[in-house]
Amino acid sequence: MTSGAPYAGITRKFWSFSQAARENGASRVFAGIHFATAVQAGYEQGERIGAWTYERPDVSFPMVVKKDGRRVEFAPDKLRASFALALRKRPVSTEQVDAAIERIEEKLLNLGVREIPANRIGEMVMRELKKLDKVAYIRFASVYRSFEDIDEFRALVDEVKR
Repeated sequence: MTSGAPYAGITRKFWSFSQAARENGASRVFAGIHFATAVQAGYEQGERIGAWTYERPDVSFPMVVKKDGRRVEFAPDKLRASFALALRKRPVSTEQVDAAIERIEEKLLNLGVREIPANRIGEMVMRELKKLDKVAYIRFASVYRSFEDIDEFRALVDEVKR
């Protein structure tokens, strides 16, 4: 409802929030409150925020069950740290790492489970690293699988060579 003496009782209807925002911005420019460039920048920022909000709903990941039975919250930062360590000084872009992490997070969300064993996440990381960089894959697997002897390590390297 618009207020003020000349507009009392007048109701404006808009088909979308965006339409109302654009008219509001235009009126602020017309009134001399803002410059047109500032209003345009505001629209663009609103679009980015709206897209991010739409693309990233508030969801919860399953709890991670450790080897010793403890349950901890899934920590995307730990996932990113694992990738960073394995890919240290390797020719893999940040965009490729982000995409791999997103694929893992999406799989975790789509599983529809409340808990997931930590080793299953580790296997997902290994599959993504194997696609990204063979050296990083071997680095991660050698620590993750805790090889007992050189033959196990050699078998992993042979597997990657195939």
